[in-house]
Parts: sequence; C-alpha cells; structure tokens
Amino acid sequence: MVNFYIKTYGCQANVADSQAISNFLEELNCKEVKGEIGADLILINTCAIREKAEQKVYSYIGGLIKLKEKNPHLKIIIVGCIATYRKKEFYSRFPSINFVSGAKENKKILLDKLIDLVVSLQTRKQIFSLNNNKNVSIGKFSLELGGLKKEQKLLKQSFINIMTGCNNFCSYCIVPFTRGREISYSSEKIIEKIKMDVNLGAKEITLLGQNVNSYKDPKNNLNFAQLLEKVANIKGDFWVRFMSPHPKDMTLDVIKMIAKYKDKLCPFIHHPLQSGSNNILKAMKREYTVEKYLKQIEWIHKFLPMATISTDIIVGFPGETEDDFRKTMDVIQGVKFDNIFSFIYSPRKYTKAALLKDNCSYEEKQKRLDVLQKRQVVIARSKNETYIGKTLKCLVEKRTTNGKLLARSAGNHRILFNGKDSIIDTFVNIKVKSAGAVNLTGSLN
Repeated sequence: MVNFYIKTYGCQANVADSQAISNFLEELNCKEVKGEIGADLILINTCAIREKAEQKVYSYIGGLIKLKEKNPHLKIIIVGCIATYRKKEFYSRFPSINFVSGAKENKKILLDKLIDLVVSLQTRKQIFSLNNNKNVSIGKFSLELGGLKKEQKLLKQSFINIMTGCNNFCSYCIVPFTRGREISYSSEKIIEKIKMDVNLGAKEITLLGQNVNSYKDPKNNLNFAQLLEKVANIKGDFWVRFMSPHPKDMTLDVIKMIAKYKDKLCPFIHHPLQSGSNNILKAMKREYTVEKYLKQIEWIHKFLPMATISTDIIVGFPGETEDDFRKTMDVIQGVKFDNIFSFIYSPRKYTKAALLKDNCSYEEKQKRLDVLQKRQVVIARSKNETYIGKTLKCLVEKRTTNGKLLARSAGNHRILFNGKDSIIDTFVNIKVKSAGAVNLTGSLN
C-alpha cells in the first residue's frame, strides 16, 4: 500500500482542496499517514497570501529534499497558490520535485499525475491493488468542492468550496492571480456534496469562497442567501458556517436568512474591514466606505443581536498615516469585534500595492500592530465575560494538551471544560464559568 502525507498551508479553501485530494488518493487504495517519515508520496498545498507563508514553504521543501536523498523513491508534489506563479522556480531550484500544479490549472491533469505516481510506487512495492491499475475512472471525482475526509478521526468538519477565484483585484491581494477569475459552482452539486458529508457524519459544514456574497449558480442564478436556505433545509444534526463575505457585496437578505435559520446557520460572521480609513480603503481598492461597512454592522446588530463578529485588519498599508491608523482604532473601539485577525502589510508580487511608495518604517508598523492587538485583548475579554453564567450549545472538538476538552460555540467561542472522550464530535450544552480574552471555561450543563 502506498502511504501519503499532505502538508497544508493557508486558508480553509486550501484545507478543502487537501481534503478532496486525500479522498481521491484513498480511492486509489492509498493510506494517509501523520508525518513525512514513512510516506511514499508527499503533497505540499501552498499559500501565497503573505511573504512569511511563502518563506515557510521553501524552508519545508528544503527539508523534504534532504529526506528524498535518503529515500530516492519518495515522490514530492507541490500544488496551490504559490505553485501558480513559482512553477519554473520550483523545478529549477528543486530538480527532484516530481510535479508542480498551480491552483487555477486543470484539475484533471493533477488527478492523472497522481494516478501515474501511485501506479509507479505500487509497482515498486509489488502491490497491484489499484482499481484497474491506470484505467481507474476519475469522472466522478471533483477536486473543486472539497468536503469531508472519509477517514477523519477527529471533529467531523467539512470544508466545501462553493466558488473559486476572485474578480475584485484588491490592490494588496494576490488571489486573482493565483486562483484566477471568479467561478461559482453548481448549487445542485454543492447540496449533493453536503448531504453526502452529513451522511458520513459531518457535524459542521463550512462554505468557502473568496467573496461568498457574489455567489451565483451558473445555471439558475441562485444567489448566496438562497443557497444558504437550501443548505439550512438539509436534514441532519449539523450546523453551517461560511467564509468570507465582502463588504462591497454584503446584502441584507443574507443577514435575514441567518436570523431565520439561526439554529442551523451559525450566528457568527467574519466581516473583513481591513482599514477604518476611507483613504486607505480607496488605495486598497476595496470599493466600500467605512460608513457602508458600519451600516452592515447595524444590520447584524438589529437582526442578529446574538451574533459574534470577527474581522481582518491590515496595519501599515503603504501611505497609512497616524491619522488613518487612529480612524481604524476608532472603528475597532466602536464596533467592539469579538475577534480580530491583524497583520502588518506584506507586499506581494503582481499586485498594484507592491508598487506604492511606503514611507512608514517597519518599527512604526509593529508599534501600531501592538497598540491594536493590546486594545483588542481588552475588548475580547470584556465581550467574553458577558457569557459568564450563560449556557451555550457547543460542538466538542478534541482533548487539549492540558487535559481539558475543547469545544466551540455557534458564535465560534473556544470553551475548555472537563469531560469524557466519548462526547468528542457531539453537540453538548456548556455553562460558562469564567472568561479570558481567548478562551471561555465551563462545565457540562
């Protein structure tokens, strides 16, 4: 039997892609292992969103090349966003790599190559369990949607791509260049895939897209709110999340749909702000204003008063002044986000922002980031303390290294508590006893 290992970097869309590839390899009678040692085939799913992520990939591949020197039969494949624009460099820098496939390339080519490599590895091992050898049918497989890994041992999370690519071309973002223009997938196939994963035991479905608000079924023009309703009406004991909306295209019907089906559609919205300054938003080509964004926050508070809201903030974008940063802090203080993912701006090749003049030092950017993150710790702790004494429905994920069980609420709160392993992958009610900036603690109710 051929053993494989998949190393995944980056966003949940990459997780979905890796899950689909894993499913395909298992259909070829391969076995997924937990680490590089003992693997016959290693696949690296790369992320290009920030320079630091790209550096990690190169470092990791360098280690694999040393591993291949000890095991010349090891096969190495690189896929994902970096592979889109670094293909020639990967081949020239690491000649022993077997195959490179970018995120927007024809997926059938990747499937064919996987079959070729598995056949060659099985031949070397004198194992011929591959269905019809090279003639295995790939017609029923889709690497687009992703989904649940069939042999997943921990939390039954299914990440499903409802679309790929992006048409927005934000000045800092490389996604349109690595994943291509926006394409929505068939709602019929999405619903079919969700039903399949629910039957396999999925407890949490996450619908993914670079801009889910612009989803439109290619056959019947079904929009995102209508897709959410179809998903919410699927029978089964599961709940649904989605990532990520774009403020440019957020519509009130999406918020109202979550309110209508709040027991199935989690009242948690990740709503990327990026900056609280209209000048910086314009330079970012985000195509919305702070005022429009705050109006959407009002919608959420009105129709989903129980909802939690997280956001993304880029600090130190080229041209950001102290006044621009202050305006961002004003929005943060006013909205009081439950969680913020904040980063110092990272210039990416091909993007327009990489050509902009930047007069702000790295030290100043780091100082601003520290101010923002320290303020968010205070806000998050204050928000979390409001849940003390309340009982939350949660999905139990795993046992942590400190011996506690970890669960997440519908609002995406992390809750630590004592319990038996038998309740992992199940929904439970937990009464919150205490709260910090990151975790809540509680007990089974």
